[in-house]
Amino acid sequence: MVERLRKTPGFIPDLSLVAEIDSIVVGHILFYLTSVLLIHQNKGIGGELVKAGLKSTTKQGYRSVINEFNEV
Repeated sequence: MVERLRKTPGFIPDLSLVAEIDSIVVGHILFYLTSVLLIHQNKGIGGELVKAGLKSTTKQGYRSVINEFNEV
């Protein structure tokens, strides 16, 4: 799914961040998709991705971010 989203015209590379532990990608945020490997959930990785992403959006000049939460 992430690879498909990366190929869409609206994809902004600077808003796609990953979290790594021991060089293994364990989390990803794409500012319309956030995911963390199940075995690494509830460790604060998703929250840190969101914080880093918000910092990145501010640096790029975005003034607001809209969040839609869907529990699966």
